[in-house]
Amino acid sequence: MSSRTVFLARLSGLFLVLMSLSLMANKAATLEAVTAVVHQPSLLLMFGMIGLPAGLAMVIAHNIWSGGATPVVVTILGWLLLAKSLICLIVPEGAMIRLYELVRFPDFFYGFIGVYLLIGFYLAYSSLHPSPAAKSVAAH
Repeated sequence: MSSRTVFLARLSGLFLVLMSLSLMANKAATLEAVTAVVHQPSLLLMFGMIGLPAGLAMVIAHNIWSGGATPVVVTILGWLLLAKSLICLIVPEGAMIRLYELVRFPDFFYGFIGVYLLIGFYLAYSSLHPSPAAKSVAAH
């Protein structure tokens, strides 16, 4: 794995783990905040404006679709962040509310957050303990 992949996997993994645990520990506040954001176009705009450069940076700096699972997961996270940011910037308020209702985030709260937590643990672990194959690729 390249040093860039290790850095982004460690950063993203630790961020996802810490945020997931925090969100789970504060479920009521999290649901209130997410619902408020979805209903406020100005907040969606701000989240889109903040996330867009981060998503672009990850996609530009790490668009790697081979070399094992970790580099691909990091690349997918970058693309998802970019897509989420564009959705926040482009999708009209009414459509965003319908999308939020469609995914039933409050009903599947622990499922959604659990996926983030598992991805975070995987990335954090894989960045600290690269496989022997990844070590040999990085050496060349």
